[in-house]
Amino acid sequence: MKGYFEAGKAVDRARGVLAKAQDKLAAARKKAAQLRLKTGCHSFLPGTLVLLEDGTTKPIEEVELGDKLKVTDPETGETTVREVAGTIVTEDDKHFVDLTIEGGTGRPEALISTTTHPFWVESENRWIEAGDLKPGMELRTADGDVTPVKFVRPFDKRQRTHDLTLTDIHTYYVLAEATPVLVHNCDTADPHSLKPTHEIEGNASTKKVKAYHDDMRRGDFDWGQSLISVVTHEDGTQYVVDGHHRLAAARMANVNVVGIRDVTAQLNDGGFLGYKNMDDVVESASTFLGNRLNRRKL
Repeated sequence: MKGYFEAGKAVDRARGVLAKAQDKLAAARKKAAQLRLKTGCHSFLPGTLVLLEDGTTKPIEEVELGDKLKVTDPETGETTVREVAGTIVTEDDKHFVDLTIEGGTGRPEALISTTTHPFWVESENRWIEAGDLKPGMELRTADGDVTPVKFVRPFDKRQRTHDLTLTDIHTYYVLAEATPVLVHNCDTADPHSLKPTHEIEGNASTKKVKAYHDDMRRGDFDWGQSLISVVTHEDGTQYVVDGHHRLAAARMANVNVVGIRDVTAQLNDGGFLGYKNMDDVVESASTFLGNRLNRRKL
């Protein structure tokens, strides 16, 4: 009989250990989800209309996984359809711009965006963040035409925003009242897939990485305001050209998705942050031997 009770206690202990492990796994998954929700370039207010494949529209907050949107690759000019792979909500965006374009109706049309969301500027042949748009710049419309920016008014307000992630071609169209304009979807990456191009070292870097790491573990790190700048090689490899401390922290915190900003066009158009061209970036990455941080202070 005693052996029977001892066996029962062992089973109960095993069940307790299993329950605790399941709770930890659930908490880890919840934390990962929170981190993913913090990823992105923030984007658009509720009520902003998104162009669907059939030419109809849907408020961005109602767009769901699997919805098919009209997309355009601005490099080739090809317009096609892609499915929504993810929806992102940010609860506390602050920095916005009120864009006024000439529009196709013969009257000014407006659209509100976060300052960091990229728009395709046909007149410059590159992506430019909303906060850097200037009057006279020409945005691409869904019919392949262009519409000039008339006014850009920055303002601050606490507001929920929405963004989307699409498969393959990372663009979609949002409407400035009646005119669809081409914007970039939220770019993300697995931090372990990104290639550093230089080392970080010393106590100052250690302190910065630890602060980022702690924020990420709490789910408080805002990727939308702290994107990692990358360039994309023709073989698909993405190299980090700005944001090595954030990358190191994300890897330490076991974050599986980070927010990125692709600056390949800027690199090819005269260099970026001291890098002259893609060959310069690749050569720098080839000399990376690992970070030298103070592990006792992490």
